[in-house]
Order: sequence, then structure tokens, then C-alpha cells
Amino acid sequence: MIILKYLFIIVIIITILNYFFNNYDSIKNYCNGLINYRNDMYIPIKWRNDIVNDEKNTEKDKFMLILYNHYNYMGGEESNKEQLDKINYMKTQLNYKELDIRILFDYLNENKYSIEKSSSHIKLLSDFGTEKDVYIYKQRIFYTFKDKEKYEYFIEINELLKENDIIPKLLYQNSKSLVVEVEYLGDQFLDKNSNVTNFKDQINNIRDLLNKNNIVHGDVHTHNIIVRDGRIYIIDFGGCYVPGIRPKDIPESHTDNIDEYLNENRDIIYGFV
Repeated sequence: MIILKYLFIIVIIITILNYFFNNYDSIKNYCNGLINYRNDMYIPIKWRNDIVNDEKNTEKDKFMLILYNHYNYMGGEESNKEQLDKINYMKTQLNYKELDIRILFDYLNENKYSIEKSSSHIKLLSDFGTEKDVYIYKQRIFYTFKDKEKYEYFIEINELLKENDIIPKLLYQNSKSLVVEVEYLGDQFLDKNSNVTNFKDQINNIRDLLNKNNIVHGDVHTHNIIVRDGRIYIIDFGGCYVPGIRPKDIPESHTDNIDEYLNENRDIIYGFV
């Protein structure tokens, strides 16, 4: 009886080990296939080189590669059962409670991997050089900051203005990875055909709020003003100035340009006021 009991335990252990190693080999082969045959994934060059050189070969690295394929190439769709099985298995092994593309952006930015091409479902909207990259994924906007000071500056600006409904809402922030997600407001920039109500009151309200908080935007133009449901929102505070918390590379002489913008864009503004 005791022998049978031990035999039963041994069988269970062997079954578990077989399951683990089979999954491990399967995942390893799957990742190798993604690297060798999925050129259309546009894997960041530095990341691809790190994988090929065996510098990024942990379970987490493999998990992120599969997630990259899942979100960028497959669009997060649940049609590939083989891939979903691997994702769910590794999610459990790595103790992730839920899946979200934020996990992937955190990993990429922590490792300084930038998606150089706008491919498949993750699109590079803007490259702000040494400040940040801006990506869109299915009407979700992500900023991946390259400098901690610029990240902290963005968070402080958001804190000053978040109650006023004149900027996109902050939906997610990670001070370790320097990744934020902001509210998607659409792609309708201000022009003569924009459906804006009380434009003069709205633009004056924005100017008053900025002045009240000692914020000098410094780069107000039509492509930094988004229109949604008759309201205007101002974006891109990367070059603004706030006494006391300004980045070191913003000059003290920085001046606001909302009045300048209003004067230079009379042809657009007179359509609203």
C-alpha cells in the first residue's frame, strides 16, 4: 500500500515535470519562430539583437515577445488558441493578475526599446527625440518618456490642470518605466470646419487657467488643440514653462503665445466668434 502511494506521487511529479518542460520547449520554439520568420512584426532592432545574442532569454523576455506578437501583429484578438494558451500559461507562471498592453509598454520602455516603424496595430504617432515617443493602439494613447525629469514634469503639469477638463485625462502612470496612458480625444484638430461652441469663451478660459497656475505653454497652434463634442482641449506641454518646476533646458525667458496664436490665426478664429 505504501509502495503504491509513493508510485502515485512519483507519477504525478513526472507528469508535472513533463508538462513544464514540454511547455518550456514549445514556448522556446515558438519565440524562435517569431524572431526568425515574423519580419512583419517590426520587432525593435535593439530588442531583436538582444534576443539573438541571448542577452534577453528569461521567461519574462519570452512572455513579452509573445505579447508583442499578440498585440502588434494580432491586434489583441483571441483567434489564435495556441498563442493564447502560451500567454495564459506564462501569465500564471510570472504572477501577472491580468493582461493589458500597458505591461508591454512598461517592458519596452524599461529596456529602452523603441518601435521604429508604424506597423500593424501599434502606431508610432510622434517621436519627440530625447523627450518621449507617442504611440496609439486601438484608440489608446501612450507616452513613453526617455527622461525621468520630463516624465515628472508632465505628471506635475497634469496634476495642476486635471480638474479643469482642458487636457486629456491621465489614465495610467508608472514612475519606474516612465510610461503614461492618456485619454484618447480623437484626431480632429482645430480648423475652420471644426464644430466648436463658444470658442472665444473656451480659449479665454484656457488662457486664464494657464495664467492662474503660472503655466506658459509656449507652443499653442492648431495641431496642439483638439476638438471633441464642441469642446477644445490643449495638448503637448513638452515645451512649456512653469516657475519652480520647469525642466532645466527650458529658458527663463520663455513667454506665453496664446495671444500671439489668436492674432496669427484670425482667419480660423473669426469662424467661431
